[in-house]
Amino acid sequence: MIIAFIWFFSLVPIAFADLVNYDFINSTCKPGEQWISCTNYIKSTDLVTTDNCKKLELDPHYTLLTEKSSILGGERTYCYREMSSSEFFPQYLSRLYKFIGEVIAPLVFLTVILELPVFFALGLRTKKQLMSVIFVNFITVPLINVTLFLIPIGGLMMLLAGAMFAVFFESGSLVAFNKTLTLPRIFGITFGANVLSAVVGGLILSWMLS
Repeated sequence: MIIAFIWFFSLVPIAFADLVNYDFINSTCKPGEQWISCTNYIKSTDLVTTDNCKKLELDPHYTLLTEKSSILGGERTYCYREMSSSEFFPQYLSRLYKFIGEVIAPLVFLTVILELPVFFALGLRTKKQLMSVIFVNFITVPLINVTLFLIPIGGLMMLLAGAMFAVFFESGSLVAFNKTLTLPRIFGITFGANVLSAVVGGLILSWMLS
């Protein structure tokens, strides 16, 4: 589960947005639109940060104009335009479905691939138990990552809070689905699976970014 947060925060760096008057910017935004500048940076030492820019990814009011970025961050510019509710909601749903397909679905798949062998090796070997692991991850990974994406807060504390919620939620759900499992035992297994997935996921992420 933790790999989902590592990948997620690498895809969505900490950012701050500043509104710039369109009349003073030489851009390709259409007349009547406003130019938005988002400066992104990754600063893992911040316990809690405010992120006013990641929400632009799903908001149809904003269209990406330019992007200059590296592993440590960069700058994005957007064009902002007003639109009616009838225009907004279909486009918002389209962007949300694309976000789920391109970000959330791969996170779910990778998390299951990394964690399932750990649960199997540590004693959860029946079909029902393994299906429970898959089912729980299909709930926790989208729920937590979409929530973290939509709220304008980030940083190390949010990462840890999300990871701990995942461990507790997964442990409780697995015990609820499998009456033969005890909470202390399954909590240890779940915690170990998440730690291992974080290590392996970190190595995969480093390889992808190298």
